[in-house]
Order: sequence, then C-alpha cells, then structure tokens
Amino acid sequence: MSFVANSFKDACEFLVCYLVRTAYAMPANSVRPSDQKSPADSDEDEYATVRIMTSDSDFGAATKKFQTAVYPAWDATLAYAYGALVTQGASSYLCIMAVTGGTGPSTDNTHWAPTSATTQAVEITDNLYTFATSIQFFRHAKPATDQIGLANFGLGAFDKASRLATRLAQEDMLELMDEMNLGIDSNSPARNVSALVNSAYYEDRGSVDFTFTIPNSETLLLNTFANVGISLEFASPGQAAPDTRTITVAQP
Repeated sequence: MSFVANSFKDACEFLVCYLVRTAYAMPANSVRPSDQKSPADSDEDEYATVRIMTSDSDFGAATKKFQTAVYPAWDATLAYAYGALVTQGASSYLCIMAVTGGTGPSTDNTHWAPTSATTQAVEITDNLYTFATSIQFFRHAKPATDQIGLANFGLGAFDKASRLATRLAQEDMLELMDEMNLGIDSNSPARNVSALVNSAYYEDRGSVDFTFTIPNSETLLLNTFANVGISLEFASPGQAAPDTRTITVAQP
C-alpha cells in the first residue's frame, strides 16, 4: 500500500477506500473517492465510492507536551553550512564554519561548537480526529428483458452496504484497522437507494455511513530561551542604598 496524500483528509479517505476494497476483495481502483469519475468498465462491474462528509477534532481530550527540538544526526557524507544544528551521540552541536565530512562534531572544534541548551522547543498537541463518511456501493446494467431489471440484477450493492459493519468487525479487518490507527465510532443502518437511470439503466445502489476516528498530532516550533538574567534590589529598614543581586535562570 503506497500513497502520498495531498492533505490529511485525502489520507483518511484513502484509508477508508482501501479498507472497503479489502473487506470485499474488490478489484484495484474499484473503490474511490466520490469526487472522482466512476470506472469506465462494463455495465455489470461493481464499484464503490467514499466521501468524507463532516470532520471534527476533539480538542477537549487533547494532550499537550513540549520537547527539546530534535536535530538530525550528523552525517559524514553531507555538507553543512554555518548555523546548521546536528546531534552526535547524546549531544547537539552548532556548525561555526562550513564543512563536509571530517571527524565529526564531537572531536572537530574548528567547525563545530557544542550547544548545552537549545533556544527552541517543539509543542506537540495530540487529539482524536473524527470524521463521518458516506460509503456507496453500485452495480448497474442494461436490462436484458426487463426495463427495471430487478429480476436480473437483484440488490447486491445494498447487500454489501448491509454487511459492511459485520465484515469490519471480523479479526482480519480489525488487524488492518489497527495498522492504520483507524477506529470505528458508529455506523448508520444501510439504505437501499437503487434507481432507474435515464429510464433505461437500472442501477443497484446501497449506502451506509460510518464515523471513524484516527489519532492526529499538530506540532509547532517555539522560540524559548537559553538563559534569562534577573536583577533584584533589596534593602533592610533604614538602609540608604539598596543591595543589588543578579540571578541567571537557565533553561534545563
């Protein structure tokens, strides 16, 4: 499964498409977002569409944490410019002179300087992203003898919509959803939305809605401080000139 999404919503839609296709062992490209064109296959092929209708982030259950900005590990094959920050071992280093290769920041004092504290931190907010999805199954055909075509083609699409909740509760699908970090919050009853199209084509349609959940993390790089100097003045009763003391507060 390989896919580069244009957005977080696109990624969620792709996961549901892949989930539905796997559940019924449907052919590749037979389950797709609803805003894409239907497959140009024979009239008797089955396909399905997925559409995210609403989405919400449960910020009430969000957790927030901060961590020191994580810099990339030093790589002897890369060129580093002045100001680059890297890690080697458990320490971080600042590039003070452009360099490629060498012995590494821990032993090269000409090109690298150790940084005991960084002035940046990463704020990470984790929350549960919830989205409601409409899944529709289709099977259409030119009736052979009956204009409506019910006797020939039945309600296979509606049947798939009706069985989907049970199918997704089976062990193989639960394992797949666990790999996707995807959860099911609720689902609607299946709906039979079959229709006669253009007075000539009978289209068997079944629809069902699912509300899915997936973990979401938002990150923000913050500028903090390395150390702050604080000047205190204090005096005893009757003292003419106050004493001054300077305290430096350093970031741990």
